[in-house]
Amino acid sequence: MCSGGSPREATASERQRHSAHASQTDEIRAALGKRVEVGGRLARDIEDRPVSVKMRSLEVLHEAPVTDLIGLDRDFTGGVDPMDYLREIRGAS
Repeated sequence: MCSGGSPREATASERQRHSAHASQTDEIRAALGKRVEVGGRLARDIEDRPVSVKMRSLEVLHEAPVTDLIGLDRDFTGGVDPMDYLREIRGAS
């Protein structure tokens, strides 16, 4: 889409922006359902909720069994009950 005129009148920068976005589609599709780390610019709304990401990089993270994490950091919650800790970091306190 372009910002005026007919759809055939898109500027070079508009075409580049859309083609860069389109080039990420396969990468995103391959990562669906997997844990990922995304690098880029995060836009937030007035209430500080994430609304969009301008992705620069996408890395699929390797899955580790949860049992591999047990005991790695015995003071991870700082002495707080694990359920209370999870509620706090999820904003449900």
